[in-house]
Amino acid sequence: MASARQLELSWPTVMDAVRDVATPLTDAAAAPVDVLGIDETRRGRPRWQRTDPAAQDASACREPAKARVLADRWHVGFTDLAGGQGMLGQVEGRTADDAAYWLASQTPAWRDRIRYVVIDMCTVFVAAVRRYLPLATLIVDHFHLVQLANSVVAEVRRRVTTVLRGRRGRDSDPEWKIRNLLGRNRENLTDRQLAKLWNTLIDLDEPGQTILAAWIAKEELRAVLALAGTHPDRTVIAHRLTRFYLWCADAGIPELERLASTISTWWPCIEAFLHTGLTNAGSEGHNRVVKPTALPRRRNGPLPAQRHPRRGQRRPPRLPLVTRPGAPAVVSIEAASRELRSRSRVSDSEGHARISPGSGRRSIPPPPRWPRPRRGRRT
Repeated sequence: MASARQLELSWPTVMDAVRDVATPLTDAAAAPVDVLGIDETRRGRPRWQRTDPAAQDASACREPAKARVLADRWHVGFTDLAGGQGMLGQVEGRTADDAAYWLASQTPAWRDRIRYVVIDMCTVFVAAVRRYLPLATLIVDHFHLVQLANSVVAEVRRRVTTVLRGRRGRDSDPEWKIRNLLGRNRENLTDRQLAKLWNTLIDLDEPGQTILAAWIAKEELRAVLALAGTHPDRTVIAHRLTRFYLWCADAGIPELERLASTISTWWPCIEAFLHTGLTNAGSEGHNRVVKPTALPRRRNGPLPAQRHPRRGQRRPPRLPLVTRPGAPAVVSIEAASRELRSRSRVSDSEGHARISPGSGRRSIPPPPRWPRPRRGRRT
């Protein structure tokens, strides 16, 4: 539609030109693919059609459907993540049969060349890959793992607020004020931000320590994922994974036990990510490109560009998963876990909150407690 408006041509004319150019490309045989990415995307709304109950089979045991789907809102895309071919195809629907239909349409020789398949934690894709790509190695994208851990931290925080205060969180609650800090990575927090997060949760006593234990579990999982691309040894992986499992088990939090169970279920795919470092970022990027850009409109046309100053601006680059050299990483998490187990808070002569040292192990204290600003009137 944008091209038709720019060229001042009708939509059928532009679409005919697109078909003439795209038909030879789609009819040509696809080049071999080593790494295949599969991801789902939502496009618009579903379309339904009413069905006539009289036309249904009267001998059917179940009640006939009142409508059938004409257009599904979910599409599954297949992307070449290593060869540079981009998106190879897209099918409507997100069931195992829909994904398997596209794989079955390819030649057996093409399917046998695929070595790795990168997906998110979706059992639908697993069923389709196991059916037609039995020799390929499944890899789980680490972005969805960190996203799951952050959702667990948020779930624990909401549950603690409900139990402690009998309502949803408000802007006057201490745990609500640090909700954005709980979703950030440890190496991305400044000393002042870490002190605010730490001291706020410690001041809440047992409820705050529950939230802090969930945040530490998230950082322990990220410590495992940080080994990707470093050619880690089996002993290093086993050490960090065991530390994550033990922390979730000792915390006694149902949400962390569920997180550990999910990681254990998908561990073969996660371990493949640690050794290969492959992600599904290419599929996510192509899904964003193929989606039609939904610009806000008014009755007489689109809104003025000056009302949307952020459109077209590039976002700052994301920091890598691996921690920066010299930044406190896993050792601070170990110190925090020791302090939670001891349930004690020790301060030095200057009033700095410190971690209870362990037997024969070095501990790094958190940054000093900064003075809190005066609370204004509640609005």
